[in-house]
Amino acid sequence: FAGHNVHKMKSKEAFDACRFGSDKDSELLSFESPYKYTFTEEDARPTSLSLSNDEVANTTLYRSLYFACSISGHCSGKQRVRVDVDIDFDGITSSMTPAGLRSQRESSPDLSEGEPVSKFLLGLDDDTCARIQNDDVDQSMLEDIEPIESICDDPVKEVGDDGRETWFRSCLSSPFTLTPGGVVNRASVVHYPFPTSHRVVLGRNIWEFVQGDLDNLQPAPVNQLYIHHILSNIVQGNGAESINRSDEDAPFPFPYGQLTGDFDDMMTFHLIDLRETGDNPLPCLECRCRDKQGVFLDFGGSGGDGREDTGGIYCCSNCTSLMSPTIDYRMRYNVSWTEVSEDEPTIRVVDMTIDMAKALGKSKLLEWDVPSYENLPEGQRHPTIPNIQVLERTGPLRDIFNWIGKVYDYEMFEIHRCIGHMHIGGIEAWIRVAETDEIVCHLQTTYGDDPSKDKNFLTSISVPNFDPPKLLPGDTEMRVTMHYNASELHTGVMGLLTIFMSDHARSTVIHHNETSLTIDLCEAPECDSSFFP
Repeated sequence: FAGHNVHKMKSKEAFDACRFGSDKDSELLSFESPYKYTFTEEDARPTSLSLSNDEVANTTLYRSLYFACSISGHCSGKQRVRVDVDIDFDGITSSMTPAGLRSQRESSPDLSEGEPVSKFLLGLDDDTCARIQNDDVDQSMLEDIEPIESICDDPVKEVGDDGRETWFRSCLSSPFTLTPGGVVNRASVVHYPFPTSHRVVLGRNIWEFVQGDLDNLQPAPVNQLYIHHILSNIVQGNGAESINRSDEDAPFPFPYGQLTGDFDDMMTFHLIDLRETGDNPLPCLECRCRDKQGVFLDFGGSGGDGREDTGGIYCCSNCTSLMSPTIDYRMRYNVSWTEVSEDEPTIRVVDMTIDMAKALGKSKLLEWDVPSYENLPEGQRHPTIPNIQVLERTGPLRDIFNWIGKVYDYEMFEIHRCIGHMHIGGIEAWIRVAETDEIVCHLQTTYGDDPSKDKNFLTSISVPNFDPPKLLPGDTEMRVTMHYNASELHTGVMGLLTIFMSDHARSTVIHHNETSLTIDLCEAPECDSSFFP
């Protein structure tokens, strides 16, 4: 979904501080992506350049323009850019520009004619990155900078009672440095832990976020670091309800299995540091929009500011102005896998997801608001239980489980597992056969009760598994229902339900000799004698 915008910053100070609070700080150029900005003569013409000859030596020969994204800590995550535009001396009168400055520009090797040059560096720490953006670093030192990378232990093999080999690996992501009340919402490269030469069958995976020194890492409690959501196929991460749980990311009974080979090393993280956000962290962790004075408003994901599809993500920025103390958080993820058997092929398991936000007619984003019960539309009120919001979607199985356009046109589905992603306030969800009211999956939430780490936070959603799998025709009319607690306002919530299934016709079977992910691009080492005279 569209998770970016482009602001033109009004000053270097606003750029450095990622300050978007008023028209004095920034000008919103676009909500659309991609966005093209055309530099104009005005951009290269300073409003005043009255310089004496004595000032020439200390005068820059360009004008700096600043651009940044205001979404969810993107600017503080370095999604910003400074562009240096050559001063248009031809458009400045001679009385404003000393001859010495003009000749200095003309002789400058850095401002020669030709295409503009854009440079980028990956893997820098925040301090070095800020210094580079402000031209406060010797360019020669950049050659010695080592990228910050995630790391993985060497794979360890274990042999089970059935003789099958399972490989295990433990990994640690790069750090996410957060201030009190800070927000990170960005895609990051992590270490890809699986073999890259061939497909393997995914095993049991588990993850958590940790803090502290590398030799003494400790789990970060959810009431300190809230996991809004993560998106990845490396681990089946959903959100806070998935921390330290492997039941939603467990292997399927042999010969069924999920396979690697169709996903990469990118993960999207939306993390919110709840330190110093007060006794009620909901406005912060629910990404509520704020007015120009920074006061939280009573809307977020509903697009209450008039734009139907903005979503809470557009309002998710740092919840405090505090710059310290910072904490480095890392995701620790443990994965496992097995090889595709040479004796029996693997029946591939794939996933399909339904987005319950579309029950409200939302066409793009995944979030919506849950008003307090007295403000709920009549069609969303539970008929017998007060304070419950009810959302419902109906349609053929293969059609409504089609989030991000992933559709499988199987005639008969084998259903193996159901999982869900909800936010605080989520209660339960059902996937039913519409005609018979048969319950295919019933998912229930659990909330923590430990004041020191998780009280009132969503800590798990039940995971129904089926062995043998349930059989459903792809055109079966389904009814999907979700309940949220409307006893108080909740904003920017999500409701994603995923089914893991396979094709009963066995079109997704993969054999051992079909697992290779490499191809030979070279010609055979042969000599064609017909080319000789």
